[in-house]
Amino acid sequence: MHVAKLHPGRIEENLAASNAAFDFIEAHGATNARLFQLLNAGSGAGLLMATWEHDSMAAYGRVMDAFGNDPAGQAISAAQLAPDPVSTPTFDGLYARIPL
Repeated sequence: MHVAKLHPGRIEENLAASNAAFDFIEAHGATNARLFQLLNAGSGAGLLMATWEHDSMAAYGRVMDAFGNDPAGQAISAAQLAPDPVSTPTFDGLYARIPL
């Protein structure tokens, strides 16, 4: 999952960047890529959260490897580090579903 603070006036750019990232990760094996805006989330209200799924940690590794080795993945990563990115990352991590 990737959580970021959207910069004012940049929603359209962020949606385009999110779609490009989702197309990239799904082309490399991820599934069910989605974008959410957090509501009623205390200090996290208004943040954007992108999630996607992998069948295994090996599949996750292939996607992460593609970000480092594929020029398109490198460009997506570099856009987050640009002087004027569309959003500021606040948290990245893995999550696991806990069956109840």
